[in-house]
Amino acid sequence: MNFKFYEILTKQKGQIIRLRFWTIAPLFRKYQNLYDEIFTKVSFSEGSKQVFKWKDLDKLEAGTRLENYINKPAEKKEASPCLNKGKHFFYEIKGKNNSVYLMGSLHYGKPDFYPFRKEIESAFDKSENLAVEIDPTKKGFPQKVTKLIEETKLKDGKKLSDILSPEVYLSLKKTLAGFGLPVEQFDSMPIWIVGVALAEIKMTSMGYVNIYGVDNYFLKKAKNNKNILELETFDDQINIMKKMNSEIYLADTLFSINHEDYGSKAPIDAWVCGDEKKMESIIFGNDHFLFQPEFKELQQELFFKRNKKMVNKIKNYLEKSDNYFVVVGSGHLMGKNGIVSLLEKQGYKITRK
Repeated sequence: MNFKFYEILTKQKGQIIRLRFWTIAPLFRKYQNLYDEIFTKVSFSEGSKQVFKWKDLDKLEAGTRLENYINKPAEKKEASPCLNKGKHFFYEIKGKNNSVYLMGSLHYGKPDFYPFRKEIESAFDKSENLAVEIDPTKKGFPQKVTKLIEETKLKDGKKLSDILSPEVYLSLKKTLAGFGLPVEQFDSMPIWIVGVALAEIKMTSMGYVNIYGVDNYFLKKAKNNKNILELETFDDQINIMKKMNSEIYLADTLFSINHEDYGSKAPIDAWVCGDEKKMESIIFGNDHFLFQPEFKELQQELFFKRNKKMVNKIKNYLEKSDNYFVVVGSGHLMGKNGIVSLLEKQGYKITRK
């Protein structure tokens, strides 16, 4: 698969407008009419019969190939002040006879994240049920993961270098080298598992580990004194990963790791501050999603389709008499397609606490 940069320049009303983005060459050819239509709108040239001449920058400029783009050092920016440190993403949904508390999670954390402020800890204490995406503490879970890794290894002597585009493979190699890891260590893994592993390596290098993730914090507190429920199954999540475009997912992971504005630290800061707009921008507003149908499909699989299924589970909880404390990845709560908005559209009263 060949990743390339494209550029178009046009002069309108005395201003020069320049559009640059990267995509997969076959996708560019497939969706060029769509790109032309979008650029016509953003360049205020509707009604004209201009024929856009797109340039393949991969052939014209040095330093614009994908591996340089996703490995480009992020510009240092002054951190914005956190006005609501410790606010997090926490909501109460009122049912007929109960409350469902909704907590936005980070799957990696540090011990000093805890305990949470009184309102959150109190809501957990008075909830008889804890619901998480999946329960990794459930009996047999580690064996399922081990079996999955064995079953999905690349077959017939194939390696990552055989199935990844040269640009993405080189970027992966450079990124792993930055962590002191040889790419050969991952050569037999399927692409999507490499993406998941890479994200975990990045988080661990920053001091954030899975055992201190928000989900695990509440799961540990709930053991032996609350009902533990799952919004999804292990197989649900694995099937999503298997059917998505793995190389796009890996390229996006590499982009995030190497760009501070979208990378691993940015969502942590947004979560600590309870900054919904910032979190939504980080997850869904990245400029590398623009004009990329494949990235939009990735969003659908990783977030929007799952959100609808989770909403159905939460609606069922709201018909009960017990209270429920629901912990989901913060990204599932953000935006017009997030769980909060979907429930509000259906008439549920939701209060941010």
